[in-house]
Amino acid sequence: RIDSRTYSEWKKPSVPLYMDIYIFNWTNPHEIKNQSTKPSFQQLGPYRFREYPDKLNISFDDNNTTVNYRKFSTYFFDAEGSNGSLTDIWTTANMVALGAANRAQDWNFFLQKGVSVALSRYNQKIHVTKSVSELLFDGYDDDMVKLSTVFEIDTPYDKVGFFVKKNGTDELSGNYSVNTGVDDIFKLGSIARYNNLTQFPFYENECRKLKGSAGEFFQPEPSIEKPIYLFTPDMCRSIPYDYEKDIE
Repeated sequence: RIDSRTYSEWKKPSVPLYMDIYIFNWTNPHEIKNQSTKPSFQQLGPYRFREYPDKLNISFDDNNTTVNYRKFSTYFFDAEGSNGSLTDIWTTANMVALGAANRAQDWNFFLQKGVSVALSRYNQKIHVTKSVSELLFDGYDDDMVKLSTVFEIDTPYDKVGFFVKKNGTDELSGNYSVNTGVDDIFKLGSIARYNNLTQFPFYENECRKLKGSAGEFFQPEPSIEKPIYLFTPDMCRSIPYDYEKDIE
């Protein structure tokens, strides 16, 4: 029932979720051409964020066996629970330069040359150094992104960052369709479709199957002998979790 406490907590939980982010700072990017030197990384974090999730565009199928929605989340930095500040400096691989080079592999010579000239013109390097806040949610400006329309690359971003457009928006949510358990209690909370897909075309065999919990409910009385699955849209697959121990 949409007027029940269970529904309201499912739609918009009264307590936040916590997300800890660990990053790996690349400490010797300038030695990349030295084949005798391995890349060196320094683990930083965790950087903790409080997530306040909500669900939008909720609708039920005619027989109420599935519910459809989009996810909307707001994130706040939790300084007390973090080991570090959002102003910390982070050096990592340059997503724009590597992405442009990879995209151009199958293009003709003239387009490849254009990408090469643009990378040189805008001083694009194999690495980028920015603050943690810029590389996570805030994003940073990049001239190559502004040039994306010249090479007919359809991108929804105007800034560069790992979680750009994930805070305070449902733009990258995707469309969920989740089983309510009305027809089968053992389907409760399991993902039925994501963006109208029941399996992913870019995986093979078991990995392409869309299954497991969407994150809020799990199958009643799960067997400790079998893993439970959690659907993870950022990875476009369902991840198995094995039983570890009983707790009280």
